Amino acid sequence: MPELVLTSMSGPDDGSVLRFAEHMDVTFGRGQGSSISLLADPEVSRRHGRLFWSKGAWWLEDLGSANGIFLHEFARSQKILTPVKLSPGDIFRIGRSRFRIEPPFGTAGSRQAAKATAT
Repeated sequence: MPELVLTSMSGPDDGSVLRFAEHMDVTFGRGQGSSISLLADPEVSRRHGRLFWSKGAWWLEDLGSANGIFLHEFARSQKILTPVKLSPGDIFRIGRSRFRIEPPFGTAGSRQAAKATAT
């Protein structure tokens, strides 16, 4: 199972890269014990959502939040109603925070992304 690599694209941690080890469910919310705490965002529920590994891929799931989780951006943005399979480059929004799924470090995809960024 590859590690999960997220880039925060907005909010107080804008630009930070978050890495999570294998075999870990990654939870989002304002409640204690969330892997990614979004305390300052009133649009985020205590137990808002989670990322988990299943069937060879990372998946995103809403945990019954009041305001939902949105996958993609702008005209393609859609509220997720069931767990969705994610791919590198996917962007999702929880409350006012946006995150991008990155290829795991050391993979061909991450090297290509780094090369494109450097040029």
